[in-house]
Amino acid sequence: WRAALLRQLHSETKRALRRGLENPIDRDDWIRETRTEALALLRTLGADEAEVETLWDTLGDDYFVQYTPSEIVWHTQGILAHAGSPLPMILVSAPAEDTSEGGTKVFIHTRSVDDLFAATAAALDQLDLSIHDARIATSSNDWTLNTFIVLDDDDEPIREPARLERIRHHLIEELDDPDDYPQIVSRHTPRQLKHFRVPTQVLIEQDPANARTMLELIAPDRPGLLARVGRIFMEQHIALSAAKIATLGERVEDVFFITDKNGEPLTDPERQTQLRQRLCETLDV
Repeated sequence: WRAALLRQLHSETKRALRRGLENPIDRDDWIRETRTEALALLRTLGADEAEVETLWDTLGDDYFVQYTPSEIVWHTQGILAHAGSPLPMILVSAPAEDTSEGGTKVFIHTRSVDDLFAATAAALDQLDLSIHDARIATSSNDWTLNTFIVLDDDDEPIREPARLERIRHHLIEELDDPDDYPQIVSRHTPRQLKHFRVPTQVLIEQDPANARTMLELIAPDRPGLLARVGRIFMEQHIALSAAKIATLGERVEDVFFITDKNGEPLTDPERQTQLRQRLCETLDV
């Protein structure tokens, strides 16, 4: 996984140096180039361009910054093919056979509902999978666009087709009924933990431009960490609107954009203190 991060850093650095550091790529240009390349690929696959553009108009600009053209093609084909189904759409993909690094990708597209993140993290932990990276986002019409990069207990990607299908099937079963989410999270059984001397750090700031609160979590990595965080969010009646999860070696640096269940930022100092203490108490055991 670390090798994959370094490969990505190397690739993006070369791209920046070719342009010249005095000519950083414009965000609008980046989005336009990504959409153009992805649409060209979809066109060769026989996709309906009108359907594609209608879908993309709901995804927001950040989506086209976060994902590569090939990932967008993968998502778009899956979403359009799944249209009309009442079940969550789950895509699972292993790294290419000639790639020794990276992780298995899990993409979830379903209605945005309370505690989806908590239930997903718990469901993945039940499969003995560790989340090493995640991008949590919501489209303008309240559909999730959640991607998780997972590894097994040996820190290896899952490649076996049968196991990939079991992951997909398990997530569909667990996430198809939001009424079951509290039960899924509460029955989560944590795997064996080590004692860590480095204390958890929690920073809470306001994001007034987007009417939400930003929570930054820095902690040593351990099995089931995100399942624990999701459980606390559920207990504290917190809604997650976006997140960027990153595992850097033995440490996680996660950023969550949160509100209360009414969509209001967490501005009450007492509630912020309670949330911070609950995270530290749970993660520092």
